[in-house]
This record gives sequence, structure tokens and C-alpha cells, in this order.
Amino acid sequence: MVTLTGDERDLLEMLDNLLRLALDARESYDAALPGVDVDALRTMLKSFKADHQKQADALAALLTSRGRAPSAAPDDPQVAGLSAVAASDVTGDETILSTLARCEADAMAAYERGLRFAGGDEHAHRLLQAGLDCMRRHQDSITELLKPSLPPDDLPSQPPPELGPGPRSRPRGRAAP
Repeated sequence: MVTLTGDERDLLEMLDNLLRLALDARESYDAALPGVDVDALRTMLKSFKADHQKQADALAALLTSRGRAPSAAPDDPQVAGLSAVAASDVTGDETILSTLARCEADAMAAYERGLRFAGGDEHAHRLLQAGLDCMRRHQDSITELLKPSLPPDDLPSQPPPELGPGPRSRPRGRAAP
């Protein structure tokens, strides 16, 4: 669904598919939480899950206001889609974060396509832009956490001529080979 969401010809169909995508993202976070080891990370992921729930609620309300019943209820704990986290049975904080980053990237791509389509509908455009901005914050936070925690190895590969061919010191925090 993700690869096609945002390419529909009907605005309400697109909004409904984005609702299902928001619910699937929520479920990805729900599936990830039991495998997270760090409390602060768990708190952050719960917040991201809540953001996707708010987006789903807003999309469902917009659909309802336009006379279309959403194909999935925002409070339904089991959506038809299968979250990437549950599907890949990932464990460990880094693997979970990498999987969630891919989920956010897929959702951002769908929302970007949806924004182009909804350009003439001010309410839908504002809602999708807010959702996209939120997903970008999620993606930025996850990406920041995935950056290596060790200092960069900016030592030259060859010692300066004045030092000669002596042993090269290791950066702090790295174990000796």
C-alpha cells in the first residue's frame, strides 16, 4: 500500500489510504516497544506512536466530515496492514530504530505525493503538511540516534613525516584489536 498511497485519483480514497498508513505506523511503534531496552527511547517511541494516532484521528475526522466512512477505525487495535516491525520480528534498539526509520521514510514519501494531489484542498493540504512535518521530526530524531556514538576517526592514515613510522594511537572509546 505504501508505494501506491498518494497516487490515487480521488482525494477521499487517498485520505483513507493515508489513514490506514498512519494506523500501520502506529502499529509499528506498538510492535517495537516490547523490544526496546532503554527507557528514554521507549518514552520517545510512545510519543511517536501517539503522533501517528493523532494523525489517524484527524484523517478519520476529515473523511467523516466529507461524508466518507473511514475503511479502518482509528481506535482499532488491529488494522489490515502488517507493521514492518512485526513482520520482520526485529529485536535490539538499533535494529528497531532502523526499521522504524524505513517506515517513517515510506510514510513521508506517501504524504509528499498526497500533498501534491491535495494542493487545491486547503484543509487536506494543511493536515497532510502537519503530518509530514511530524514524520520528518520523527525521522530526524531516529536518524540522530542511529549516528555512531564513537568520535570520528580523523587521524591520518600515515603519520606526519616528523613523527616517523611509530605506532598510531587509537581514538578514545575503541577497543584494541
